[in-house]
Amino acid sequence: MSMPSSTPPRTAPTSTPGASTDPGSPLLPLSGVRILSLEQYGAGPFGTSHLAHLGAEVIKIEDPRVGGDVGRYVPPYAHGEDSLFFEGRNRGK
Repeated sequence: MSMPSSTPPRTAPTSTPGASTDPGSPLLPLSGVRILSLEQYGAGPFGTSHLAHLGAEVIKIEDPRVGGDVGRYVPPYAHGEDSLFFEGRNRGK
């Protein structure tokens, strides 16, 4: 009786947008997917931050005429930086 062979985990190619630059790192489910993010505040940024953590390349577009995402103005603020709310919802973008 032979033992089943174990298959190595898939790895990310180095040229895939949104993928890790480490050729030995595991391939994330959304590697190679590009998302254009037009949302602001609340649920939209929360959802796209999760998509970025799953390997998608998220490109956030903000309206400069109104000062960008309204989430930038929600306290508290890091010293000399954007709102912590904004930074937390827009990681990886």
